[in-house]
Amino acid sequence: TSDGGVYTFGNAQFFGSIYNIPNAPNKTPVAIATTPNDGGYYILTADGAVYTFGNAQFNGSIYNIPNVPVSTTVAFSLTPNGNGYYLVTKDGTVYTFGTAQFQGSMYNIPNPPVKTSVAFKLSSHTSGDGGYYIFTTDGGVYTFGTAKFIGSVAGLNISPVSVQ
Repeated sequence: TSDGGVYTFGNAQFFGSIYNIPNAPNKTPVAIATTPNDGGYYILTADGAVYTFGNAQFNGSIYNIPNVPVSTTVAFSLTPNGNGYYLVTKDGTVYTFGTAQFQGSMYNIPNPPVKTSVAFKLSSHTSGDGGYYIFTTDGGVYTFGTAKFIGSVAGLNISPVSVQ
């Protein structure tokens, strides 16, 4: 929930939440991801903090990295093996932790039409985690590593709301 609470349904297990963590700097969650064996989960907050529960392994966060603006984290994705993860900020900067492989980011693209990222997804067209996509508010799709570009809705005056 928006205050950091976690509710489980069906056979999902509850491992904790950030709701009751005292002095958490910014408890506004922007993403949650389960471990590959469903034995835990990660919660990412807007300020770049990563909280781990159950068997989720903490590999770092951007919360304490100097010169990263607060309240800018928008996306989180685990590596296929669950031993690393990616954090992505609004300007499209990609941060890697654990075994996640850096393949580039929007930050390195000169003069992109829109630099407001809304989502991140590992490529299913590659083996392992050799590529990924960054999606922007104008419907743009940017590919990195071995991810294949297959189109976007940029320029069609459409605002995408989610990425699956």
